[in-house]
Amino acid sequence: MVITNDNLITCSTLKGGLCEKRSKETLNTEMQSGKIRLVSNEKSQAVGIFLNVSDSGQQNIILFAKQYTKLPLPLVKLEESVILSVSPELSTKILEQSDFGKNFDLFLRKDTTRPTMDYRVVMENENFVFLLVNQIQIQTCENLQNHDSSSSNKAYEDIPIICNKDGENLTHVEHGTFVTVSGEKLLVVLFSDLTTMQSSVCVFKESEIYEAFLESRRHRFGCPKHDVTDSIFEGDVNLQGACVSFPFNKSNELIPGLFDAFYKGDFCNNIASTVFGVIVGLLPLIGQAVYTSPSHRGTVVGSTVINDLVTLHIGTSNGYVIQVFYDPDKKETIELREMKVDRKSQIRAIKTVNNRTYIMSQNKIVRMLQQKNCGQFSSNCQQCISARDANCGWCVVNNKCTTKSQCSNNEEGYWLPSVKNKCLSLEIKGYPLGFGYKLDGDSSSRGEKTLTIQFVPQIPYTSEMGCRLNGSSVAVFAKSVSGGIECTIPSATGGRGTSIETPSFEEGNVDLQIVWGATVIAGIPILFYNCSKFQSCGECLKMTNKTDCYWCELDVTCRAKRGDCTNDTATETAIYNPPYDENCPQINSTQKLKIPSGQQRTLEFEGKNLPQSNVNIEFNYECVVDSDNFPGRKIGSMIECANMMIGGEGYKTVQFKYGRKDKIVRLETFGGNVLVEVYRCESLSSSEDDCSTCHYYNQSEGYECHWCKNTGCIVIDDSSVRAEKPVGGRSSPR
Repeated sequence: MVITNDNLITCSTLKGGLCEKRSKETLNTEMQSGKIRLVSNEKSQAVGIFLNVSDSGQQNIILFAKQYTKLPLPLVKLEESVILSVSPELSTKILEQSDFGKNFDLFLRKDTTRPTMDYRVVMENENFVFLLVNQIQIQTCENLQNHDSSSSNKAYEDIPIICNKDGENLTHVEHGTFVTVSGEKLLVVLFSDLTTMQSSVCVFKESEIYEAFLESRRHRFGCPKHDVTDSIFEGDVNLQGACVSFPFNKSNELIPGLFDAFYKGDFCNNIASTVFGVIVGLLPLIGQAVYTSPSHRGTVVGSTVINDLVTLHIGTSNGYVIQVFYDPDKKETIELREMKVDRKSQIRAIKTVNNRTYIMSQNKIVRMLQQKNCGQFSSNCQQCISARDANCGWCVVNNKCTTKSQCSNNEEGYWLPSVKNKCLSLEIKGYPLGFGYKLDGDSSSRGEKTLTIQFVPQIPYTSEMGCRLNGSSVAVFAKSVSGGIECTIPSATGGRGTSIETPSFEEGNVDLQIVWGATVIAGIPILFYNCSKFQSCGECLKMTNKTDCYWCELDVTCRAKRGDCTNDTATETAIYNPPYDENCPQINSTQKLKIPSGQQRTLEFEGKNLPQSNVNIEFNYECVVDSDNFPGRKIGSMIECANMMIGGEGYKTVQFKYGRKDKIVRLETFGGNVLVEVYRCESLSSSEDDCSTCHYYNQSEGYECHWCKNTGCIVIDDSSVRAEKPVGGRSSPR
């Protein structure tokens, strides 16, 4: 279907390939063409486009691209034509003569194997018509629009087009479309993987397309020359050995126009030589996939651009439309939603006209509704992001979800589009993992702290911005700096000047907030802490990125500085700036132990960095299961827990403690809990006749299970009970 200024032109590729001119209003047929036919004996598609071609005057034409057919057609050479131009009136024409035929009409050679010219889509920009073709090598074809009708120069050029997905080159084109963003044109092409039936999208800048054509042209005709193996188009001339040497400039070009051909990507043929009329390229245009559908095969791609935000609409073979946000700057995509349009019906077309998107399946046409009420997502920024609509975004200064025009400051960063899936956040310069304020250190550590706060995404500072600690009356000073805002937290020992009373800070995470007037626009947690409140080595040291504490090994205490360890002698060790899971006292969490239910056993647990008792200090160890404490002792790198008795069945967590008489703390297990399997032999081999299973668990799996003649599989805890060995036997059929 082609839409002209006055009519609709529809052509069938079946039943004689009849073309008809129809009324835009009634869709009724106004005229049928007996000559212009696009019949094909293949399942290949035909495409068409309405053009306004400029020369000395202006002339409207329709450009068709079709498959070769063996059937006899009315016009001479119509069978082998693959591109032809006709008037919008569908009047009788002479191929290659009338209606810009000298420039546009293209034919297959009669003496060549006929390739399948499966045209997928036709598009245009200011100077060219682009066709995406699906054949042995998928090609994008470039045709001249603005041309002198008195010239007979052809203007056809093609190159293969490839989309690379995780190292695999996809060449099967399904569809494509041009998108204009901030004045830049992008070619969006939908490819399919015929093995997995997934589809991928590649996006090419207009400048990349021209550069690819230029490189391909130089490759074909530059020395050494690379001729095509078989010429399939009329006008594709191979002059054996004739090539162009580089570099050269316009002043010494051999024939007029040669410099433009090899130095300008957007070259339009103006050379009086048939060599440059039809150029079949060999070097491909290659892109990287920016999106791959998880489970659908795409059939068509459309787009909408709202607020310079690109939303791609990918129609599928099973009636779905997948909406995908594309960020041209980052070359990234975010899948927004998947919509069921028509059950088990292929999506055939997606068009956006006057900000309305129409979807056509095999059975119906659907108009998509745009999101109107952004305010319903205004509880917070995260809820606004869930709108996933290019119309809606979080207005930072108004603290609500709005359209861009409704936001009182919609500059970059102040209005955050929901499709980008990002809210305004803060980072502290020099503290990528966060900042902590030590409350029990010396005066220097509790002094005034100035933090440089950076916005993500970056927004400029204004005089209306300020800093504050959430829920605190402590004054925080704000100052503009390059790339952000400085927030100064006053000293815990007193404010600026002796007249200001000492501020009171609560322990824990407190949000440092950036406010715009009375509105909180973003926050980041600040940890206010006392080292002495951390109750284990891991707690003391695991937040080294925020905290600044020492673990006193002999004191089993966390302190603000090394000198605070009361046993600060030559034998005292203070652990600082570790990897804490390497240096702290700990029990290995990967060991697997078993114990029979209700039986006393002594278990040994492997440890690391365990402190040793000495003449002055005695360390005690405990093992704890279900609130039951069992005394332990250190033997080398092991903790031995004697007379452990655990009831029930299943896996039980063992916790550990250590310390001095006056100070017992948790002995940690980094990387997971230590589990002990509590078992009953009766449960492992419940059948009274199942001797072999009982014996297997004893011999191969390490369970203390034995087979007794009268009681079955049991734990032997009494040596007077006589255990039986398993007995083998055989049976014979009667």
